[in-house]
Amino acid sequence: MTQTVTNFLAGTGMDETAAAGLAGAGVAFAAILCCALAYFVVKKPLLMLIGTATKKSKVKWAGVFHARGVFDRLVLLIPALMLYFFSPAFGPGEAFVRGLAGFVCVLASLLAFGRLLDAVDDIYRTYEMSKLRPIKGYLQVIKIASYIIAAVLGISALLDKSPAWILGGIGAATAVLMLIFQNTILGFVASIQLTENDMLHIGDWIEMPTRDANGFVVDISLHTVKVQNWDKSITTVPTHALMSESFHNWRGMWEIGGRRIKRAVNIDMRSVRFVDDELAVRLGKMPYVKEYLSVAGSQGGPPPTNLGALRAYLTGFLQNNPDIRGDMLLKVRYLDPTEHGIPLEIYAFAAATNFDRFEDIQSEIFEHVITVIPQFGLRIYQNISGSDLAEVAERCN
Repeated sequence: MTQTVTNFLAGTGMDETAAAGLAGAGVAFAAILCCALAYFVVKKPLLMLIGTATKKSKVKWAGVFHARGVFDRLVLLIPALMLYFFSPAFGPGEAFVRGLAGFVCVLASLLAFGRLLDAVDDIYRTYEMSKLRPIKGYLQVIKIASYIIAAVLGISALLDKSPAWILGGIGAATAVLMLIFQNTILGFVASIQLTENDMLHIGDWIEMPTRDANGFVVDISLHTVKVQNWDKSITTVPTHALMSESFHNWRGMWEIGGRRIKRAVNIDMRSVRFVDDELAVRLGKMPYVKEYLSVAGSQGGPPPTNLGALRAYLTGFLQNNPDIRGDMLLKVRYLDPTEHGIPLEIYAFAAATNFDRFEDIQSEIFEHVITVIPQFGLRIYQNISGSDLAEVAERCN
């Protein structure tokens, strides 16, 4: 084609060298223009046709591939193949143009393959298994491997060299590549360990104070794990850090269906005393206490105390509370006495695991505890406040 145009221009009286140059430039421009027109003219109708076909298709995955733009990237193959077809028209630059066309073909295939992997991840996320075993990290490794392969093939096509020649140069730079992909390698190994050891799922509530993370895992990828904190902020934790540093996973709480209550109230030690007859009559009318008084008084040991009666009452109260798991550990106990009194701790598991209902249950229990303590002749320890001092001063006056 170039020679035909050259002969035509030379026949008009133009210098042969100038005619050859102008003909080459004209044919090259026409070839590029045809490729561009083919791309822009064919792209929209073709994608509309594919979109209509995927909507009517019984295969639901087809729509995901279309939405992810897999076919958009494949359309790039049209101008690339046309450029390869027209490469002889570029005369001395034929080899370069053929290599450029091959490079664009590799690039288009790489972009389409990347979108294909994204679509695979979207499809996989529709299954419940994706929360237990996410594959995003593995797909990212495949992407990186495909980038490397595409780079080798693309450069070899562009330079018209064998891929083995490119690989030889890469082999010499192995140490540099290891340094560049250090985080990728660490992340890949950590992803495998986290998955195989069942250490982390999407949706798990984790705490990692060293990284200021306290919330639900929303994404697990090759390099990072995203945690949505309780204040709705997002903390990004390097995947390999979850293997090298400790973190707290609350998944077991959700699985067993019980959330721990572990809270104490301080009892003023000066209010603790033995149960006398008057107090025994009053406490004997309270549920769960009568049995304690009768058992403690009949064993020949020390007489019952009002603190022991309170502990017996709270134990029975919790055991009969429908919001408390009776099949799990339940204990009302004393902690070591301090200058703030005797800590009376409730250790039990609420039947609700969601934050809202759990806090309601815990609050209702301690509202009851604080209210019932004075009925046992006990006082809650509380530091002296300004209002207490003002009341004392007013009495002295």
